[in-house]
Amino acid sequence: MKRFNNILICGHPDRVDLKLLEHAAEIAKAHQARIKVVHTITDYPKDVRTWWNVRNPGMLRDKIIREREEFLDGLVESLETLGVERISKDLLWGEPAVEITKQVLHDQHDLVMLVSKHRGKASHSIHGYPSMDLLRQCPSPIWITKKKVKPRKHRVVACLGGSGGEVKIADTNAKILDHAATVARAQGSEIQIIHVMPHYGDQKKVEKHQLNHDLTAYLDNVRAEIKIRANEFLAEYDSSIDDAQVHILIGTPTTVIPEFIELKGADLVVMATAARSGLPGMIVGNAAEKVLKRISCPLLVVKSDSFNAQFNTKEAEENSSTA
Repeated sequence: MKRFNNILICGHPDRVDLKLLEHAAEIAKAHQARIKVVHTITDYPKDVRTWWNVRNPGMLRDKIIREREEFLDGLVESLETLGVERISKDLLWGEPAVEITKQVLHDQHDLVMLVSKHRGKASHSIHGYPSMDLLRQCPSPIWITKKKVKPRKHRVVACLGGSGGEVKIADTNAKILDHAATVARAQGSEIQIIHVMPHYGDQKKVEKHQLNHDLTAYLDNVRAEIKIRANEFLAEYDSSIDDAQVHILIGTPTTVIPEFIELKGADLVVMATAARSGLPGMIVGNAAEKVLKRISCPLLVVKSDSFNAQFNTKEAEENSSTA
C-alpha cells in the first residue's frame, strides 16, 4: 500500500483553493504525513544588486518577503484548522520547476500539489508553476487541480494502460491503481477504472454502440479480466470493484478520457506520463499533458517506469545542501 509521508504544496497568492488544502489535509491525516508549503518568488531576482531600476531594492525585497511570508502563514493556519499537525513552510527564489524539483530531491517529498492558473484548463505556464516543466522534471507524483472545481463526486478514476486487451496490474499500472486506491481510501471515495483501446473501423458505430457481437464479447472478456486482476491487487486495501466500475473506452485516450470525465464526473483522475522532454516532447507530447488541458477536475500524474527526467540531479542536490 502506498503511503504519502511527505507532501509538498506549492502555493501562489493569486491561486488559493481551499479544496486543494482539504484534499491535502485528508491525505495527511490518513497517513500521519508531514506537509510543507512553499512559494517560489519569480517576480524579482534574489540578488538585490541586480535591481538596477529600483530606487530602494533592499526595502522592496523586504516588502516582497514579508507579503509572501504572510501568505504562507495563511496557508499554514488553514491547514491547522483542517486538523493537520506537522506543517512547515519555506520561501524559494528562482525558476519554479527547478526549485520545486530540488526540494523534492532534497527532502524526498512523495507528493507535490499545486493549483492551475486557469479555471477550465491548465496552461503550459501555470503562472509561476509551469506544469509541463514540472511533469518533465520532477520525479514525484504531481497533483494539479483547478480553481473552483465542481462539487465532489467521491469518485477516483484510474486510467490503466496496456497493449490492446492485455492489462496487467504491474509496474506503472500498479502505481496508478496504488495511488488511486490510497487517495480513495483517505477520502472515502469509490474507484473507477478506465482502459482505452484503439479502434480502426467506423468510429460512428462505436459512438452508437453498434459493434459486432464478437468484438462486444471480446471487450466483455477484457473488462472481466481487468476486474479480476484489480480485485486481487485491491485486496490489500480491503476494497473491491464490480463490473460497473470498469470501463473499456474505444478511441484515442486524449479524446475519450476527457469525454468520460465530463459525462461521469470525478474528484481525481490518476494516470501516468512518460515525461518526454526536449524535441520528442514537443513533437509527440504526452497523453497526461493533453488530458490535463481538457478536464476540469484534478489530475494526479504518476511517473512511468520509463521516466527519465532531463534534470541535473547532482547539481540540484549540491545546490540544496548549500542553500
